Amino acid sequence: MNQFQEIADLKALDIKEYHRSFVSGDPNADRLIVEYYFNKDSGHLYAKIRFGKYAQGPPNHVHGGAIAAAFDEAMGATAWASGYPALSCSIQVEFLCPLKLDSEVLLDAWIGKCVARKVWIYAGIWDHAGTLYAEAIGLYIKQTKERFREMGDIPESLFEGLKDVD
Repeated sequence: MNQFQEIADLKALDIKEYHRSFVSGDPNADRLIVEYYFNKDSGHLYAKIRFGKYAQGPPNHVHGGAIAAAFDEAMGATAWASGYPALSCSIQVEFLCPLKLDSEVLLDAWIGKCVARKVWIYAGIWDHAGTLYAEAIGLYIKQTKERFREMGDIPESLFEGLKDVD
């Protein structure tokens, strides 16, 4: 099945609270345009992404750091959407082929396993033709809600539905 068919019946997530995000907070979308979807039944978080001109690395292609940043935000959002407030500990990205700027791609992320405070999240980026451009695995560490509150101005609405850290 085409990866984009996975989001056909899902409603885009409201991410206006993330207006300061390096990845999804670009108001003029010259860096990245990101639209998130979450499937509660499968636990998969999807990000429809278009990398703009300020995400360039090699001529006319997306910088690997922009791809890694998109993975980091989407995998962290997967943890949060699944009820785990978490921060990235490590991310490993494998770049399989260069991605042209202004191509629409779909990032698919899901939790592989949880053990105590550790959450392993897997992800891949595909185009409409089904070409896999990059894949990643990340280790995220669950944090207490208090830890996030100490970090700064986080709207209380983001804590709704989150599980307490073991």
